[in-house]
Formats: sequence, C-alpha cells, structure tokens
Amino acid sequence: MTSLTAKFLQPLGAAEQAAVMAVAQPWKAGAEEVLYRPGHPVPGIWLLDVGMVRYEVITAEGRQVIPAFSLPGACFGELEILEQRVSEVAAVTSMPCEGWVLSAASMLEAVESVPGFSKLMLLKLARNVRVSQSLYRMALVMGQHERLVLALLNLAQQVVGHDGQAKLVFPFTQETLCQVTGSSRQVVSKYLRQWGERGWIAPRYRSLEILDSKGLKSVFPQTVDPELFVLLHRTALGVLPALTVK
Repeated sequence: MTSLTAKFLQPLGAAEQAAVMAVAQPWKAGAEEVLYRPGHPVPGIWLLDVGMVRYEVITAEGRQVIPAFSLPGACFGELEILEQRVSEVAAVTSMPCEGWVLSAASMLEAVESVPGFSKLMLLKLARNVRVSQSLYRMALVMGQHERLVLALLNLAQQVVGHDGQAKLVFPFTQETLCQVTGSSRQVVSKYLRQWGERGWIAPRYRSLEILDSKGLKSVFPQTVDPELFVLLHRTALGVLPALTVK
C-alpha cells in the first residue's frame, strides 16, 4: 500500500517532504504496463514505493536487453527531464506498482524551490555515476559467470514464506538473466545447474531462491568493489522491506 510520503523522500525533513508531496499525485500500474518508450519525452518523475520497473533496449539486431531496474525507494525519469531529451529506453512495470508521480514542470519547480529535494536529486545522480563507472570497469574484465552472480544478488528480494521464514529470492526467469547479462540460455543454464549442485541456489516457480549468497560472491576476487553488490536505493535507504507470499 502506498504511504502518504514517497519512500524516496524519507531522507528529507517533514516540511520539505510536505512541499514535494503537495505537487505529487498517487500512481498505480499493473504488470507489463509501458510508462514511456524510446524516442518519446518523459512526462514526469516517478517515485516508486511498491513493485519493480525494468528498462528495455532493442539492439540493431533486434535483441532485447535489460540494462537496469528500479525497486521501491527509487525514482526514475529525472535524467531525461533534467537533460531535456527524449528517452533512450522503454520503462515497463515488471509487476504491479504503486507510488507517486510529479509532472516534469513540478519536478523542476521542486528542484529550484526545495533545497533538500535538489540535494537529494544530486546525490542520486552522483551515486548513479559512481556505480555506473564501477560496473563499466568490471564489465571490461568480468566473466559471464560473474555477471550472472551480480545480476542474481542485485535483483534478489527478501520474501516471507508461508512458514514465516525470510528467504532471498530472484523473482525472474532465466530469460531475464539472459537479457540482463547478455548471456546465452545455454550459458545461463550451465552455471545455474552448477550453483544448484553446490547448494548456492534452488529453482522455484518462475524464480530462484538464493541459499548461500557468500558462496555466490566467492566467484569474485577479493578486490571487487562491494558497491557492486548493493543496489543504489539500498545504499540510500537501507534494506528493502520484506514482501509477503500469498
């Protein structure tokens, strides 16, 4: 359920939260809804409280690639608005989503009139650049198995099962892993099978349960930047709230 204040705004004081929320509108979307497409202006900024949004790119060869996701506590759409340019990706809801949306004009007004919001936006952009630089450096030398582990750990969510126990789950199919990492289905299947035999992961219905995250991280050298294992919104806001399996 969407809270009265967007999770992205939690670092702000009460007065600055209220100033931004005064121009925000509640937003809900079902799974697989397209929020904006490549080549089109982005109409506003979304503050995501519940759900997950993915970004899709179609290569010149017609292959679908997913370069990034947004999870609860994140905002998205701000880069295109600040740059005054059309989107280069499609933003699609991977599951039902809830949150808040500000029009492009309202966002720009808030940046100018609410100092804390302006600082928060700058901090988000700075973290995006830093993580992107780290990922780029690693991608130059990263093996396919390392890219797979990075995707599994970054996109895992804590889920509470019927037994009341918390579990770490990658809530996507193998096809999504192929699209995120640029690996073939054969490569993905090979490594998932190996890691299953080692007791690191276990297949579930349209998902994978991570049983041993330390085992997965052991495929990386110790010199790897720990930031690669932490999603941006987790760095800013802490651990994700647990979801409940119904």
